[in-house]
Amino acid sequence: MKRQVLLALAICILLPAAMRGQIGNIVVTNAASFRAGVPPPDSIGTIFCTGLAVKGVVTATGVPLPFSLGGVTVTIGGARAPLFAVADLGGYQQINFQVPLEAQFNTLLQPSTTQVVVSQDGAQGSATAATDPTTPGEFFRIGGTQYGVFQHTDYSLVTEQNPAVPHETIIAYLTGLPTAIPAVPTGLPAPADPLSLVEVCDPDPGLRIDSLDLQIGTFSIPNPNPGCHTPVVGLLPIPFIGLSPGSVGLYQINFVLADGQSGDLSLTLIWRRCQAFPGDTHVCNPSDQRSSQAVVIPVR
Repeated sequence: MKRQVLLALAICILLPAAMRGQIGNIVVTNAASFRAGVPPPDSIGTIFCTGLAVKGVVTATGVPLPFSLGGVTVTIGGARAPLFAVADLGGYQQINFQVPLEAQFNTLLQPSTTQVVVSQDGAQGSATAATDPTTPGEFFRIGGTQYGVFQHTDYSLVTEQNPAVPHETIIAYLTGLPTAIPAVPTGLPAPADPLSLVEVCDPDPGLRIDSLDLQIGTFSIPNPNPGCHTPVVGLLPIPFIGLSPGSVGLYQINFVLADGQSGDLSLTLIWRRCQAFPGDTHVCNPSDQRSSQAVVIPVR
C-alpha cells in the first residue's frame, strides 16, 4: 500500500514536468514581417513554439529588458536574449525578443545558422535556426494590414485619413538592419546623444561600397552618406538611419517625400553591393542586392 502511494505521488510530480518538457515546434522570424530566419544582432525577433505554460500576455515593464518573463528564457547563439513579451495564442505561444549582440552565428554554412534554446521552469526545447540573408531589414506593419508604421514629425500615425504629403519628412520603423554604431548594450534603449547610426558603407569605399536606398513607387531615395559616394541628383535624401532613441532594438529611417508622389505607394528598402571607380562614380550589380518586403504608405 505504501509503495502504491509513493508511486502515485511520483507520477503526480513527474507528469507535469514531462508535459512541461515538450517545448517544441520552434520557429524563429523577424518580428516586423515574420519572415523566417534570425535577424541580425541588436534587432527584434519573434519565436513561435508550443509547450509553454503561459496565461494571456506577459510583458516587460521597464528597461533594461528582463531575461525572463513568466519563467520563460531564450538563448540565441549561446547568449541570453532580452524579452519584450511572452503570449499564449491558443494552441501555440509567441515570444518577442532582442537578438543579443553576443550571439554567435555559424558562418561556415550558407546561410549561416545559430542555436536557439527556449526554457521554462526546467523544461527546454531547442532548434537550429538559419539567419535571414535575404533582406537588409523589414518594416513594421499596422496589425493585419499592408500599411507600414509611419509617423509624421508630430508623431501622429500616417493613415488613409491622415496621409503623408510631398516634401514632408516621414519617420519609418523597422528591424533587421546592420548593427548601429556606437553599439548599444544588449537590453538597453538607444540614447539620443550620441545617436547610434547605421553605417552602410564598406570599410574601404575605394574598392567596394554598400548602397542602401528606399524605393517609393517609381522614386528612389538614396542614403546620402558621403563615404558611399551615393549621388543625390533631383532626389530628396534620407537624413537619418539608426536606432530609434529611447527604444530597444528598433530602427528608424527618416525620409522626405518628393513631388509627384501620390496614392497608396509601395515602399521597399533595397541594399546593393557596388563597385567604386575614380571620380566618385560607382556601378551596382543588379544580381547582388537584397530587398525588404514591401509596405504601403498613403500619400495625398
